[in-house]
Amino acid sequence: MNQHEQDSTEGFAELLDAAGVELMLGSVRVLALLRTTPPEVNRYDLSVGDDNSVQVRVLASAFSGGLPDLGSSFTDEDGATYRIRRISRSPSRALITFDCELCQP
Repeated sequence: MNQHEQDSTEGFAELLDAAGVELMLGSVRVLALLRTTPPEVNRYDLSVGDDNSVQVRVLASAFSGGLPDLGSSFTDEDGATYRIRRISRSPSRALITFDCELCQP
């Protein structure tokens, strides 16, 4: 990992400490940042499922044993689940973004 990638990873870790949300994936606990599409961005978009889209971003080191399968779900402390629809990695491969569907309890 070069210096820029290391700095980015450290910065993201600081963001997780400040604004991260604890999620569970089975028995694995991860700290993640959640991102939803603001309503005003898609104000007139009536596509099915867009309102329930959430990005879950984590450090790749949280999944050193391998990535979860598509269709598996994160769960938050309120019982909401985030079903994984797509997985992408940052160019440095230090961050993982899960495009998820929010399922309320």
